[in-house]
Amino acid sequence: MDYRDLREFVGNGSYHEMKNMEFQLDVLKTSIRSYQENTNSKRIEWKTHGVVGKFIATRKYNTDFTSIYEILENHGILHLVLKVNWNSLTEAEQIRLLKFIIPSTPYLRFVFVGSHHHEITEPDPTDFEQLVILERVRSWKSLKHAHENKLIQWNLIKKQTLLEMLRKKEENVKLSFGKLNVIKPRPQISTIDVYREIGDQALKSVGNIDYTKLNEFVARGFIKKSEISQFRKTSEIDLRYYLMEIHKEHNYIQTLSEKIRI
Repeated sequence: MDYRDLREFVGNGSYHEMKNMEFQLDVLKTSIRSYQENTNSKRIEWKTHGVVGKFIATRKYNTDFTSIYEILENHGILHLVLKVNWNSLTEAEQIRLLKFIIPSTPYLRFVFVGSHHHEITEPDPTDFEQLVILERVRSWKSLKHAHENKLIQWNLIKKQTLLEMLRKKEENVKLSFGKLNVIKPRPQISTIDVYREIGDQALKSVGNIDYTKLNEFVARGFIKKSEISQFRKTSEIDLRYYLMEIHKEHNYIQTLSEKIRI
């Protein structure tokens, strides 16, 4: 196998161009964030370009899981809001649950190695600081679209390469410009199957709360938020910055709302 498409994507500079775009997007985002911080605005919409920048506070908690698990168990939803990490199970438990596993989809990891005439260069932040904010936002949006197009091409090439490697049962391949590895993530297991097979006590020791699912049960009225929050104390607040197109934000909010209503 000559990996023609992958060789061409790297050889014609497309891979390095994609990586350069990622660097530029990060620098542009940092520059736009800096501008917004100076305005003391948690949210700004640049409607001319259809882009929104917003700060969202993400809390980290010290959690009393023993008490929360007891409450979830009393409400009969413990096995419905936990997720199980396969690697947390003992070897005996894994053997017992083997018939229930759902194999995870393998993916391809590419690591560029060696020198190449197309260099990845990190942009100078001052190049963007000289631009007015609307020009920075316009540049970010334009570059974001270009990067997404490159990423679509790259992901398609990786998918095709992965299929060929699986067909030939090749898990590791070394090329002159990089390494290819087939990565097989740990299998997935239904929490309900774990609950039925090894019981609620074992489930508590290997399960982690899926807060998305828990919030859905709160929204449906199965459990009160206050019952859970009393055992979660804020330990740290992390302020994260998000930059996206306005229509994507609307789509995300709509999807989240529909998910909660299910």
